Amino acid sequence: MPNGRLFDDFSGVDLTAFGVHVTQATADESAVVLAQDDQQYFREGVMTTPAFSLPEFKHLIISWNALTPPKTSVEAQARVWVNGHWSDWHSWGHWSTNLNSASVEDDISDPEVTVDTDTLRVLTGTADKAQLRAILRSSDPSQTPVLKLLGASVDPVSTDLRKDPRPISIDRVLPAPAYSQEIRDPQLAPGICSPTTISMAVNAQSADILPEEAALKNYDTSYEGFGNWAFSSALAGSMGYEAFTVYTDLNGLRRQIQDGFPVGVSVRYTNDTTQTELPYVENAPGATFGHLLLVTGFTQKDGIEYVAVNDSYAASDETVSRLYRLDQFDAAWQSRVATLFGHLITVTNRSCNRCGLRST
Repeated sequence: MPNGRLFDDFSGVDLTAFGVHVTQATADESAVVLAQDDQQYFREGVMTTPAFSLPEFKHLIISWNALTPPKTSVEAQARVWVNGHWSDWHSWGHWSTNLNSASVEDDISDPEVTVDTDTLRVLTGTADKAQLRAILRSSDPSQTPVLKLLGASVDPVSTDLRKDPRPISIDRVLPAPAYSQEIRDPQLAPGICSPTTISMAVNAQSADILPEEAALKNYDTSYEGFGNWAFSSALAGSMGYEAFTVYTDLNGLRRQIQDGFPVGVSVRYTNDTTQTELPYVENAPGATFGHLLLVTGFTQKDGIEYVAVNDSYAASDETVSRLYRLDQFDAAWQSRVATLFGHLITVTNRSCNRCGLRST
């Protein structure tokens, strides 16, 4: 899909041109760490990607995968080519699994571009290029964050991702643990659809993380919630799974299932036919104006196409796995935003043998 770019092998990046106080990791040249001076890590370093072209867009989301030991953090930023010039650099906030994470509040200094929690919006005109940078920080000279992946995806103005292209033929439902958020810690349960979905996705491989544990690592203190797209994919990445968020279409989901990986998507729906302000989904557990669930497959039953999901809105673990009619799921998935989960690459600073800059 040509509407995004990923850097997931920094051994191909000329850090003499694009880095300040950062270097390739000794044990894994595909990763970036803080450089050292007198055997102590610098407090801050910056890795900047080359600028790259994208389809014309008004909305951009970014993703990063990093390890953040105690007293370390990562800040991801982007700027875009808009109306014939580069915008200001815009931040997605400070993120760490061992410190409080916070997106940027009131990003209003740039009249042409702003970041709203996890999404960059072009306010005037459109953009067609971007450049990313990651700021690595440490307050402990013996510790460094480890940057494994940095990427961006856009919603192209010339392509309607809401139209289903010629469908990829697939009939496959992946096994994945089924967790109801409704029966978790009562103080967290109402708002943890994102961490619950992440837990199901990574535990389907070899992880073992409770939804509550994921929630506490995924909380955005500015947004005051758990649904920050960038933070969610970063959380999965911190556990060693390549994870990034993209704008995509139904075939994008089908390809992921075909490759053996579930997908987290954002939906809005109701199971009440009289509630006309929301898309109707038969067999849904209730009504929601914004909710994350895990797509686990596509199948057919009695000649009708269905999307298999693990929907944490269900009242019990036993009722989480459901089939939603494809046409109704399609209407509920209006955002066309999805988090793609990939293979376990590493949980330590070792080679992950990934490719460099590539299309998502």
